[in-house]
Amino acid sequence: MRFLRCISAAVFRVSVIKAAAALNGNKQVEPGDLKVFSNILWVEPEQIKEVSSIVEKHTVDTFTQTVNRVMKEAEEIANNALSNGTTEAGTEANKKLKELVKEIKQMEDRHPSKTGIIKDKLRAIKKKNDEVLDKCLGI
Repeated sequence: MRFLRCISAAVFRVSVIKAAAALNGNKQVEPGDLKVFSNILWVEPEQIKEVSSIVEKHTVDTFTQTVNRVMKEAEEIANNALSNGTTEAGTEANKKLKELVKEIKQMEDRHPSKTGIIKDKLRAIKKKNDEVLDKCLGI
């Protein structure tokens, strides 16, 4: 009986993945389609964050992982400086955000097909930096 439940669960998961692929416009399952696992592999709500993290780690390409990490870091840096509001916090945030801009720019050479995404992220970081400069340094 337990064996049959395992098979049934596996068939269900395969069906969900195939449906996710189809909804994403893919004829076959691509790594990104596996993100749907983050919605079906947890049992208790407390597991959602951990399951999502594990699924993302194994289904997202390194370019996307790096961009997501840099953008999250930029958001945290800007928010910390804006909530602090001091000149020192603004100066430190400006320095760190400029380092993140360099990191994203370096990706352009390795990922020429992602130039549009890279330019969007650079604009977003610059906008955050402008907010910090305005509030903390009055520039």
